[in-house]
Amino acid sequence: MEAKLYTRLGLESGKLLDAGAGSGYVAMYMARKGFDVQAIDTTLHHLKDAQENVKANRLQGKVAVSYGDYHNLSAFPAASFDGIYTMETFVHADDPNKVLKNFYCLLKPGGVLVLHDADFSRNSDNAAPHTRRQVQHRPETAIDD
Repeated sequence: MEAKLYTRLGLESGKLLDAGAGSGYVAMYMARKGFDVQAIDTTLHHLKDAQENVKANRLQGKVAVSYGDYHNLSAFPAASFDGIYTMETFVHADDPNKVLKNFYCLLKPGGVLVLHDADFSRNSDNAAPHTRRQVQHRPETAIDD
């Protein structure tokens, strides 16, 4: 799934926000692809795991792990990320519109947002994930309040 997310980002380098990083595996994958990653999560044991995993893989200079909730991203300056992604976490947003607005504010012009969430159909014997969505930040397309 990490490879699919990487492809959907369509970026070659830059700074990424991993919003809902879990144990840090996706962030480490992106770091190995050349990105600087700010990984955030709200679950303390995930943060501890991510910090340990990043250290064990010697990626401390490429992945920063901290507590953060994508409902409140005021700790980061506007237009500070080339890309933002979620991996199976956006479905947990209490206020999806607020989260999307937060992401939009943090993206640099031309930045990319990828929400990578599995959506399995209960009526399917195959239960294959549905298509993921990619949204690109363009100055002429703002999210309405």
